[in-house]
Amino acid sequence: MAVDLERLNQDTRTPAGFMIERVSDVATLREKNIITSKLGAGRSLGTLLLDLFTAYGFKSDSGWQHYIGILNGKPVSCSSLFYATGVAGIYMVATLPEARRQGIGSAITLRALLDARKRGYRVGLLQSSQMGYEVYRRLGFKTCFMIKTYGASGPN
Repeated sequence: MAVDLERLNQDTRTPAGFMIERVSDVATLREKNIITSKLGAGRSLGTLLLDLFTAYGFKSDSGWQHYIGILNGKPVSCSSLFYATGVAGIYMVATLPEARRQGIGSAITLRALLDARKRGYRVGLLQSSQMGYEVYRRLGFKTCFMIKTYGASGPN
């Protein structure tokens, strides 16, 4: 999916007590890693990504930026943004089940895209799950193409 960053729908509503922080240190990145691991990212993948993102660093001009959403003091959502060749890619958007359907996923995605726009980027890209598809459409994303994925349904 792709979106023109000048045409983002910024009309998102979130619950009272929700805030978004840009990840600026390893401790907060670990909190982000905990959220994704609760939603199915394997331990080895989580460790690999933690090492990769730590190597990129946490400066505001880094190629990777990470965000964590906090509801009433508890981390409940996260997203990552990668800057490359004139486009801003959204990755690993996740919201814990107990915090879903409150606009949190939209808000944390929008925050990253608005930061990309401030840096002069004009296009945002992402690959959507079925669950996130309508969230991204409401933000202004358009489908460019569809990919079917297949996986094992049980032990092999």
